[in-house]
Amino acid sequence: MGNVFKLVNNAVGITNVAVAVEGFNLGVKLGADPQVLLDVLSKGTAQSFGLEAISPSFLSRDFSVEGSPVMRPFLKNLNLVTDVATEVGAPIPTSEVTLE
Repeated sequence: MGNVFKLVNNAVGITNVAVAVEGFNLGVKLGADPQVLLDVLSKGTAQSFGLEAISPSFLSRDFSVEGSPVMRPFLKNLNLVTDVATEVGAPIPTSEVTLE
């Protein structure tokens, strides 16, 4: 059963990271200083383990697998989540969109 908890935890966490990236990009496009924006997100309701793990990529603006050491395991885990969800017939549209 432990694998189930890890799988679900990863799905939720990775999807949260994707939303954080979108919000960060919006803030920068609206003119926010990237470092100040990251500081605000890190201390507000957006604060999370995922945000902390990916924050170096926010400032470098490199979300590639090569540019962010956490992207490879995030993508691996989310691929596993979508595979398992398909096997058991559980719809997870937000996770599928996040993977795209």
